Amino acid sequence: GRVDRGHVVRARDQLQHLVHVHEPPVLSLGVEVLREEGDVLVVNKPCSLPVHPSGRYRRNTVLGVLAKERGMHGLFNVHRLDRVTSGVLMLAKHRTAALRLTQAFKEGRARKRYLARVRGRIPEREVEVRARIECESKTGAIWRVGGGGKEAVTVVRELVYDEELGSSLVLCEPKTGRTHQIRLHLKHLGTPIVDDPLYNPSPSPTHPPYRGAGLDPTLNLEANNWTEPWCPTCQEAAAASAAGYYMRQKQHNDESFCMGICLHALSLTLDAAALPHEATFAAPLPAWAAEMLGGDAEALLGV
Repeated sequence: GRVDRGHVVRARDQLQHLVHVHEPPVLSLGVEVLREEGDVLVVNKPCSLPVHPSGRYRRNTVLGVLAKERGMHGLFNVHRLDRVTSGVLMLAKHRTAALRLTQAFKEGRARKRYLARVRGRIPEREVEVRARIECESKTGAIWRVGGGGKEAVTVVRELVYDEELGSSLVLCEPKTGRTHQIRLHLKHLGTPIVDDPLYNPSPSPTHPPYRGAGLDPTLNLEANNWTEPWCPTCQEAAAASAAGYYMRQKQHNDESFCMGICLHALSLTLDAAALPHEATFAAPLPAWAAEMLGGDAEALLGV
């Protein structure tokens, strides 16, 4: 049990150290299973949720939510999406499948297509961006286009331009898989993602910062009795739960306070060497893309 500060430690006493932490809130959007086929699971990853435990996130992750809500334990990620990105995510059910699928991604046998809403217009209707990417700040997980970095290639095609908003909806197909590649290449073209807090000098807020955060009982520690009466954050969570969030309003314009950006992994195609047969997996359109596409989605995207 607990002892007071004046307790003298004696031989054979056992010490136990407990750490009480709070994970950042995530949007209460759930993880939709798009397809389950053999040793592969494909889901629609919501923005705000990292794929696997890292940094300050442990339970509020795609793997954590699938384990708790669907009893799917022991899944392996074979590629990744940024925490603030939504869309198609493939997972493997066992290590052998994970190795096979990871190799397919490394060898460029996976075709990935993304939607992004950007500021302004790209120089031509379709542009191939060849610009190397290097790390700028490991502590801040920030990257940049630089001659000393790794080769990176992205094909960008304009789908819709909204003159009134001064923004475009573009389709991006990365030919390589560098960290933040699409975000950096769009910035390199002079058309950054409209609400990207890292690579847009003046991002436009398009997502309510804490919509639904803190309320989903499957995603947050507070609802699972991981609370302590002496913790100010626990008290704040209980008092503010009806408001829909338990974090204070956004203070800084950085990715740690960002719930999502207008970047969506639309589809993923793998060849017959990675799967029993070539297959394409597609995620539903997010609202910001559907609004710009209107009734032309099928004709423009072919999905």
